Amino acid sequence: MFLFTRPESKNTSSGLLTTTVSTNFFKSKYFRNQPSYWNNSYTSPDEVFWCLDNKHGLYCHLLCGLVQREDIVRLGAIFSFVLIRAITFLENNWRELCINIRLGQVSEWITDLSCRESVSKIL
Repeated sequence: MFLFTRPESKNTSSGLLTTTVSTNFFKSKYFRNQPSYWNNSYTSPDEVFWCLDNKHGLYCHLLCGLVQREDIVRLGAIFSFVLIRAITFLENNWRELCINIRLGQVSEWITDLSCRESVSKIL
């Protein structure tokens, strides 16, 4: 599943934090405390879901999925445009993804440390 979170923002006149429903769910105790069968049903570690830079998150999702391609049984996203964006991103970045897999390392431009470290363990 291509799952992402977005940064919270204070763009309301009252100063209240706003966020997306999916971000709220993925950051919730409910999601984080799910049994292992729930968390093990994704090829990407949770740190990729929580990466606030969606380009970095998408790259890491694809990298994890390609490395664990034998384990993939379905592909999905909450919104269909995310699948289209993922396919386009894969078309534009497949060479770099292949190099990362061959070398067993994450690209230097992925700067979210928790995301880098968790994906590096999979490589």
